[in-house]
Amino acid sequence: MDIVSVNCPHTPATFHLLSARRLKLIRPQAYIVNTARGEVIDENALVRLISSGDIAGAGLDVFEHEPAVNPKLVKLARMGKVCCCRIWARPRSKAASTWARR
Repeated sequence: MDIVSVNCPHTPATFHLLSARRLKLIRPQAYIVNTARGEVIDENALVRLISSGDIAGAGLDVFEHEPAVNPKLVKLARMGKVCCCRIWARPRSKAASTWARR
């Protein structure tokens, strides 16, 4: 198992730092952990690669379009492939808190 931990600020240079092209380079047994900023990872590409089995999963404490949470990430979380730490542990936004109570 490989773990890729993302820890950087969001700047114009780090927007989608982990783009679809870069995410495709990661091994299928790898997990992505993003505690940086949501915009650093191309969330749609991450969802596609996890769904197809090209990446094992992810642990996310931030989301690309906060406070909204991508419904596809929620679906993957329910399948056990994504851990949305902020939603389960300590929602910081009313939208995330409302979703967590459903």
